[in-house]
Parts: sequence; C-alpha cells; structure tokens
Amino acid sequence: MKYEMIIFDIDGTLWEASEITMIAANTIADEYKEIPKVSIEDIYKVMGLGKRDIAQILMPNIELSKAMGYVDLQTKLAIDLINKNGAHIYENVFSVIKYLSKKYKLGIITNNFDDYVKLFLEKSNLKSFFIDYIGNASYGISKKEAIEKMMSRNNVSLACYIGDIKKDMQAAYDANIDFIHAKYGFEPNLECEKFINDISELKEIL
Repeated sequence: MKYEMIIFDIDGTLWEASEITMIAANTIADEYKEIPKVSIEDIYKVMGLGKRDIAQILMPNIELSKAMGYVDLQTKLAIDLINKNGAHIYENVFSVIKYLSKKYKLGIITNNFDDYVKLFLEKSNLKSFFIDYIGNASYGISKKEAIEKMMSRNNVSLACYIGDIKKDMQAAYDANIDFIHAKYGFEPNLECEKFINDISELKEIL
C-alpha cells in the first residue's frame, strides 16, 4: 500500500526519556507530599499514555482533576530537564527520517504537549523533515482525533501510525489507518501484524 503520510509517536518510538521523566515526577513529589514517589518501572507503565491515564495509575488516591494538574507540573519539569540534558534518541532515527521525508509527508502525534514535540525536533535536528505535529495535551483531544485532524489539514487519505503501545495501535485503528508496532519501545510483546525491531526496518516495510 502506498501511503501519503507517515505519522510517528515520540516516546518509545523516536526517543527514550523515561529516566528524566522519573526524576521530574519525584521532584514534584518532593514538593507536594501527597504525591507518591515513582520507580523507573512505574514510569515504563505510563510512558506514552494520556494525562488522565497517568494520573489514575500513578496517583490513584488523589482526586482526578488534582492529580491531572500534578501530571502537568511533572511534564513541564521534564521538558525543562530534557531541554538542559537531552534524551536518548534511538539509533538510526536521523537517517531513516531523512530518507522517508523524500517519499512521504511526515508528522508527529504524541499525548504530550506541543512544547515537547518542539523540544524533540530541536534536540534531534529533525525539524526540517516533518511537515506537521500535534501534542494532544495542548488541545485536550485524543490520539484518534489528532490523527484525523492531521490527515484532514494535510489533505491526506492514506496514512499509517508508528508507535509502541496498545493505545497507539487502538488510536490508529479507530482512525481507520494502518499501524506499525515499534517492538523496541515500552510494550515489546504487543500482538500486531506489522512491526519493526529497529526503525531502520521501515525502509523495507513502507
């Protein structure tokens, strides 16, 4: 199938920022004592999820709207820390994105904020290769809605989404587009017909 657009998730697909996310979460927990501290395993469970899910999983005993506010604080601190220290960009990302940009429109959709996408594009030196991005948290929309919005405003009818967790897959299917599972991400055992073990394999699959 010839796609017009390839849309990427960030966390667990293009880079890995779980350790910095843990540091940010625990720094906010030091300031607001009712927030439980988290381990790196806790962070692995929520990477890539939306704010509501993160709040419910990491702060189940705190009222939801308040917990979601704490998640916002943690996320904004994580962005500041990544801005200072960077994050781990997966091997081969730059060369593959550059290659794909010559054949497809490229986009990014994440459950994080727009500022997070901007930071990734700056740190990875990939800004010139992507034509569009949406950070769902900046607009209060779902990943499915973001996919539909991006395809509509870029006049695209055939696209696929590349991500690493079940909710990425479900969002793609709900938006009636194909999904390719990044098995090197946070849910390696996800059952999916199309998958990659390294981002370089996209050159063969697409």
